[in-house]
Amino acid sequence: MSGRRELTPTAGRRVGGCGGRERRLNGGARIQAQAVPARRRRMGSTDMSKQSLADLESLARELRKPEPEVRTMAFEAGLRQLRREHSLGRYLRGELTRRQAIEDIGIWVELAERQHTAMKEDLAWAMSD
Repeated sequence: MSGRRELTPTAGRRVGGCGGRERRLNGGARIQAQAVPARRRRMGSTDMSKQSLADLESLARELRKPEPEVRTMAFEAGLRQLRREHSLGRYLRGELTRRQAIEDIGIWVELAERQHTAMKEDLAWAMSD
């Protein structure tokens, strides 16, 4: 494996044994640098497009819906996720009030707060040794 590194989300926990550096994304999410398998690095945009098309075809078959409808569903789901992440980031940076964030993305605010509290408790426990 070469020394190339990629940043991947760690959901508030440090990935052990990789010796990478931690950084924070816009929304305050912690990320950890990890080595990327050579097989995955070689995947170009063409390979990714082929995989995406295969996934799309498979989902269309499984859902028994036409591909254009499944593509629309995937696009809309992606937009919702991007909106949610953007709004959570703004809330965590103090750019939105809690009320505004809840109006925008609902229960996700409470879930993020619970995760943040759990992370602080884990950190306090780890630092107590």
